[in-house]
Amino acid sequence: MIQIPRASVMSIARARAGYASLFSNFFVGVLVRAPALTLVVMIGLVGLAARAISQTPDAISLDTSFKAYRARGTIRAKRAAAVLVAARQSSKTPLDSRETRRRLLEVYSGANASSASQTMENPSMPPSPPSPPSPPPPPPYAGLPPTRRLSSALDAMLLGLRPKSGVDGGRGLGEFHVIVSQTASRTVGEAVDLFRRACVIEHSIENAAGYDTVCRRRGGDEGSCASTFSALNIGFVYELIGLLDVLEGFQTLGEGSEAEVAARLAFIRDRCAYSPFTRESVNASHADMCRDVRACHLAPCVHDVVRDARCMIGEYKIGICDFMTRVDPTIEETLAVANIKKRFSVSSCLDIDERTVEDFLDGVAAGLRWSQSWTQIEAFGAPFEILLNDGFLSVDDRLDAPKSVRLIFRLVDDSESVSWVKGVAHHVVEGFNDDVSSKLQGMSVTWSHARAYSSIIDDELRRDCNFAVAAMCVTIALITIKTRSIIIGIGGALSIAGAAIFTHATYFCIYGRRWFGTLHLAGLFLSIGIGADDVFVIHDHWTHSEKEVPSRERLSDTLEDRLRWTLSRSGFTMGITSATTAAAFASNIPSAIPPIRLFGMYMMSHILFLLGVSVVVTSACIILNEKWKHVAVSRNRVVHFHEMEDVSRATASFRRGSAQRRATIDLAEFPTMERIIHRRGLSTPIGRTSFPDFTNEHRPLMTASDSSGSTSGSTSPTPISPAARAARRRDALKDLFARLCRWKWTILALAVINLAVATFIGRNITKRTGDESLSLWPKDHVIHRYSVAADGFASTRYEESVMVQFTFGLDALNTRADDDPKLASAGTPSWVSTPNASYDFSDPSSQRWLLNFCDELKSDAMSNRVLSPTMVNCWMHDLNEWLKNGGMANAHADGLPIGRDAFQDAVRTFISHINPYAILHFMRSREECDRLRPNDALCTAFSAVTIKTVTRRLSSTANVEREHEFWDAWLREKIRDASAPAETRGAFQSSDTWVVTDTVTELKSVAALTVVYSLALSFIVLFACTWSPRVAAMATFCIASVVVYFVAFMTLQGWRLGIIEAVCVQVIVGLSVDYISHVAVAYVSTREKFMTREERALASVRAVGGAVTAGWFSSVAAASCLFGCTILFFSKFAAFVTVTLTTSFAHAVFVLPLALAALGPAFVGDGTLTASFRP
Repeated sequence: MIQIPRASVMSIARARAGYASLFSNFFVGVLVRAPALTLVVMIGLVGLAARAISQTPDAISLDTSFKAYRARGTIRAKRAAAVLVAARQSSKTPLDSRETRRRLLEVYSGANASSASQTMENPSMPPSPPSPPSPPPPPPYAGLPPTRRLSSALDAMLLGLRPKSGVDGGRGLGEFHVIVSQTASRTVGEAVDLFRRACVIEHSIENAAGYDTVCRRRGGDEGSCASTFSALNIGFVYELIGLLDVLEGFQTLGEGSEAEVAARLAFIRDRCAYSPFTRESVNASHADMCRDVRACHLAPCVHDVVRDARCMIGEYKIGICDFMTRVDPTIEETLAVANIKKRFSVSSCLDIDERTVEDFLDGVAAGLRWSQSWTQIEAFGAPFEILLNDGFLSVDDRLDAPKSVRLIFRLVDDSESVSWVKGVAHHVVEGFNDDVSSKLQGMSVTWSHARAYSSIIDDELRRDCNFAVAAMCVTIALITIKTRSIIIGIGGALSIAGAAIFTHATYFCIYGRRWFGTLHLAGLFLSIGIGADDVFVIHDHWTHSEKEVPSRERLSDTLEDRLRWTLSRSGFTMGITSATTAAAFASNIPSAIPPIRLFGMYMMSHILFLLGVSVVVTSACIILNEKWKHVAVSRNRVVHFHEMEDVSRATASFRRGSAQRRATIDLAEFPTMERIIHRRGLSTPIGRTSFPDFTNEHRPLMTASDSSGSTSGSTSPTPISPAARAARRRDALKDLFARLCRWKWTILALAVINLAVATFIGRNITKRTGDESLSLWPKDHVIHRYSVAADGFASTRYEESVMVQFTFGLDALNTRADDDPKLASAGTPSWVSTPNASYDFSDPSSQRWLLNFCDELKSDAMSNRVLSPTMVNCWMHDLNEWLKNGGMANAHADGLPIGRDAFQDAVRTFISHINPYAILHFMRSREECDRLRPNDALCTAFSAVTIKTVTRRLSSTANVEREHEFWDAWLREKIRDASAPAETRGAFQSSDTWVVTDTVTELKSVAALTVVYSLALSFIVLFACTWSPRVAAMATFCIASVVVYFVAFMTLQGWRLGIIEAVCVQVIVGLSVDYISHVAVAYVSTREKFMTREERALASVRAVGGAVTAGWFSSVAAASCLFGCTILFFSKFAAFVTVTLTTSFAHAVFVLPLALAALGPAFVGDGTLTASFRP
């Protein structure tokens, strides 16, 4: 082992210390000698950073959604991300068959050969470029017209109609939803009032100016505006969703008198008995019904279309015998459905009477009973569940239930529509809500439009950002008042803004991030208070340096000594607080939730930039302020009377006041009362003995003795000097602290009891979780009001249910789902490759297995797990139903399984023309298919089956976990079966709800661990700074108390542990350590002085109490500006800052000093003289 001499080690240490001292002297020298140049350079650097930001388009974008707040890294999250990546990196349409491709290549080669021979015959003729091969013709459409079948995935889309999906199967971006609600409809008459109001709203919107230009039109651009999707025009609703023929069939079934309907139903039941049950008797019975029952649709009764004539309600949709057997309609129900008006044809909305509404509601109730009795026609009742809420549809007829009607206007999806919707919402909708008659009747209207909501969110963000400007203005004002210097106030604003710009440029240009959310914006609000704290700490130490640092002959030398003393002490405390705060934010970087990880990265950098910029800018502003003050005093120096005997006393007094006013760049130099007296010329004549000596640059221009020379008859009040004021404040603080110390044990006991109560209150905060997006808006905001109103509709259960997807052919664990710069799922999918497996389930045994798989999901045994059999989206089942009902020209009327080649042809036609909602994806390139799917003519990438479960997305974590375990075990049992084909290898189930559960679990665990780690780090840092385990332990206990009080506050406010709350808990330690650490460090700074514990505690409060109080007040004042924000995200953050800083301030100036006075280390003194260190 090589031995290094101790002298060498000491010399290296001295050299390093020398380098550090050299850098410190150079830094201080630059600030003192060129403060203006330093500020100009800093402003230039800020400008360069701002220019870099302006050239990065994503740097000025803000993501306000919560879609990105999902955990990554867990197995369930990897599966969900792999599904998204695979869907993006695959195709919805199959590739051409290999035979078609080979034939095209042969034609292409022949064309090239012909062109080459022509070129050889005529060499002067330039060769023409080969014509590209013509695309292959689409496969022939062999099947029935693509109508909406009631047992397919298309009906699943119908049942789940919401603003997110659209009533016409689209994305719904151009749909304008309006909900008219009544607080309580106890009678049919009140329901009539509701329908009349809905009619008025519908007509008002349709007749609003500009509606003709933004409405979606029938039959192209030249047609008239499409009708409104509403209960007042139910015929158009069923026409749009493809079930008008079913509605007309049911109504035809109930035409005539009660006796005629009874006879008709009896006739149908008799013919559907099939006695005897033979093909001939079935054909004869249906022939009789096709001839005598007008409800039978004509197309299925024609023998040329299908093999056997069948009486069906609607075109190939509902077999009438199946309907009679499964539903068993009564005469009253059949008559009620027949009385449903397809359109409320009234000349005036007042013409809607009780009879019309009562017949309509009776028909709706009957239709809902039918659709709920037989899952095959469940989609028939979906429009009523979309347009009428539970108050109308509930079986128990809750009298106090709010009852609402939804109107859906289909508009063009463009910017003009957004402006029109916002205008109509303001004038029509809000005008209706402000109407006195509407308020008296308990009526209200709310609305929704996807793109208009996005515009509103942007408007609200811009409006809320104005509060950030207000917070900055408040901060500048408070800094100016506290420091009595406008220059330092402006410097504080430059520090805060410059640090934000540097952080933004580093985040986007150096880190390469492209995502910026509301969490980052809230962090910038928080930094305003932190920046103000740094300014106050530096300025307070600068003020104390005037007493601690002796003056030198040259002003620059004095300023250097004072600045060196200031930075050596303030930099230490600021470094401690900034390091702990940055560490608290950095604890978010390992998070599995990308936005929280990026937020931690952003704020950690911002705190460090804020420290550096504040030190440079604030120091430069202080030096510049001192120099300007000295120049002003020197240029306006007032001479003594013995130097200029000819100068009158009035002239001297005038010059004196002028010098004082010009020199007062630092407003703290002179008392307010003296300044008022001299400015108004109220001072008494000044004699030789009382005139101050202005030749001493360190002497104040006005002292208490300046007024002692007043004449005996003067009534002017004696001014109080700043030193006297400071002495009075010190005496008052000492007296107050002495009184508190007499009761210190009682106060500490009460603090412990309050802490125990707060712990008891906040113990269950981890059990209160929920969807963060529900708490973004206040209760009176239109988005919140519409969400509440929409929750009352029965169709909500389809959207709020957990969707589980069973995926085949995708290797989720090996799929590289990277986060692109905007947190959108991107990467490279990994397909499962098994020899002799096609992954299109084209083998007959594979077809049979997948059919049985889907049939079990649709069976009654799964009724307590699956929301509805119609909610099972199985492409194999839909293909089988399509083939049975005449698909592929009735070539496979018996359904699946069929031969491999026939199956592949059927899949091509079915996917391309019939069912675009089937989850069956294909390879994008032939090369990839030849490499991974050599035996698959369809080049299938992956396929999936989805279901909607009875469990709601917002269920408790325990219920969601039980649901996940059930479906995971069920799928493992299925694929482990000996009959499972090769396509099932590597199959897995996934759901976005599982990822949400992982996110909640991550928030809970990370929040708790971060608090523990931050407290441990705080103890280590405080111990390293104080070298007293007792002081570090008491300070850490106070920080932990702040955490407990905030958690109790969250519980009392009813907050859930969402994204913003979890982040607040994670950074609360770093935010609350500032004030407490200042007091702890100030306490141990008296180590070498002979004091008692109480005197040391008092000295610590006296030393940093002013800076701590000013920092707390400025931070709370700045945060209070956010309470005016519309978005609750910011107001919650303001509450977090206010509660945390107030609690931390109380512990710093009351609890911790009293604890130190009672239990703190004695060091030296305390009644005995000892030089040893006592921990």
